Amino acid sequence: MASNHLISGLDIGTNNIKVLVAQETPQGLKPIFQIQEKSRGVRRGVVVEVDLVSQILGEIFSKIKKEIGQKIEGVYVNVGGSHLFSFPSRGVISVSRADQRISEEDVSRVLQEAQIFSLPSNKEVFFTLPKEFIVDGEGGIKDPVGLKGVRLEAEILAVGGFSPYLNNLVKLF
Repeated sequence: MASNHLISGLDIGTNNIKVLVAQETPQGLKPIFQIQEKSRGVRRGVVVEVDLVSQILGEIFSKIKKEIGQKIEGVYVNVGGSHLFSFPSRGVISVSRADQRISEEDVSRVLQEAQIFSLPSNKEVFFTLPKEFIVDGEGGIKDPVGLKGVRLEAEILAVGGFSPYLNNLVKLF
């Protein structure tokens, strides 16, 4: 059952570790294989024993390779636990072009500006989501490129967690 359009999802839970492999088709995603193993080394949704969880994942992905006939190249990983946090942030810039047209570069700059915030050294942001752009005080804009204005603002939602726990997830692979 070889295909190069496979998408895999991994859920590392306190009780079970689950993997779902789906094939991309013109009609959407078609599940082709799923596996669930008893979890060890996970407490309250957080990997606390990297070696133990890594061993379980190795066994799971060996079974998957044997069953579907190909190695999984990438996987979407569920991140959970009470250590996660989110908070809004805002960035503001002046539009750089003389004709006041907002460019992709302006959007990149305002998003970078919105990501400047202070965090404790043991916490990190791993994902940011632009919520809206504001051009000269007018909000609710999803894509400001090409609009005219002198002031560009971006509101984002930053999502992060406790760095040691996030690093444990990275160490698994």
